[in-house]
Amino acid sequence: MKAVIFGTGRAAGGFVAPMLHAAGYEIVFVARGLGLCEHLNRTGCIEILLVDGPIRKKTLIEGVRAVEATNQDALSRELVSADLIATCVGPSNLPSLGVVIAPGLARRKVPVNLIAFENCEDAGSILRRAVAMAGGQVKSHGFASGLIHRVICRRCWYRDSDTPIRYIADPESKCEIEVVGLKAPMPTVSGMTLVVDHIAAVRRKFFTYSAAHVATAYLGHLKGYCSIHAALQDQEIKRIVKTAIKEGQQGLDFFYGAGFSGGKAERKRICKRLSNGALRDTVARVGREPLRKLGGQERLIGSASLALLANSKAKSLSWVTAAALCYFDPNDASSCQLRAFIERYGVQHVLHIVSGVKPDQEFVSRTIQHVKQLRTWSHSSHLITITPLLWASQSRPTAAIAG
Repeated sequence: MKAVIFGTGRAAGGFVAPMLHAAGYEIVFVARGLGLCEHLNRTGCIEILLVDGPIRKKTLIEGVRAVEATNQDALSRELVSADLIATCVGPSNLPSLGVVIAPGLARRKVPVNLIAFENCEDAGSILRRAVAMAGGQVKSHGFASGLIHRVICRRCWYRDSDTPIRYIADPESKCEIEVVGLKAPMPTVSGMTLVVDHIAAVRRKFFTYSAAHVATAYLGHLKGYCSIHAALQDQEIKRIVKTAIKEGQQGLDFFYGAGFSGGKAERKRICKRLSNGALRDTVARVGREPLRKLGGQERLIGSASLALLANSKAKSLSWVTAAALCYFDPNDASSCQLRAFIERYGVQHVLHIVSGVKPDQEFVSRTIQHVKQLRTWSHSSHLITITPLLWASQSRPTAAIAG
């Protein structure tokens, strides 16, 4: 069996490739750039390092090769003989794949499943539309969304080295596939679960783990922490993060039924994963692209919207949303754009336009008030009551912290 994977980033190499390789698939990456393609073909392998506290598990995935994304003839040949096609390119890049996938599908004689492993609710549908718009054959093939739960925090490689690309990740092995989009038979793959309601699965991840992840990042940034695990050692931050998860769970259980969110056990498991210091996951990596993460269906506003339906006031989610609005990293274009939007239009307008939240909601007024408190950075602030520990981070000027 052969799997063609579009992308060589953290999700592609750190989860999808090892999962499919363990199930017996030969791995063919579709890489952007001759340097990366040549490196993969020269080394013929990638390395996965799973870390969990003092536990380290290294796995070498051998027999991999790559084709360059612009080499249409070679790519079409690989797609014609593929038993599975996967994408890990980011939701915004999915539409551009239509024109490169369509020619290969047109030459196929048997159906194949295309699984879009992207962090969004309708990745499979987006990919299907992209291929159809490029004139590709879509009726006989499966287009499904895939949801990865593993955190892959780094990809390390050196162009002129013979050392394999290394992906550093946590040991989470869970993956969910949208069953209704499949057409071809799908073999059993360890860690892979077929789900009927993909949107529900995405929301469960976004409104629990993903919300906690960015909450730790945005609150940690305000208090000067550089790493996720260090920020969560701050008991004040941890209390807000745990309550934010609980608020999201209340909304999920109200909407999908009691117990859907996993309850206290899931909150405990999430905090344990976020406390994995061996990952060395950074606040900057997790907090980047705040404009996208403040979207109406995303991890903070989406979670708060469901929580409000469940008659929760979403107080902790309001604090976290305020922290996201105060987040500023000069190296992150999205963060710079968010700051410019707020300075020009104000917080209320940004929440309405970016997040789709109605201006007259109590959640909005509360969040605006929290933004004012965080920006003043006074000792009466809800957050700033604990002296930063020596191991936390270098201190920062008030303006840089408050955004």
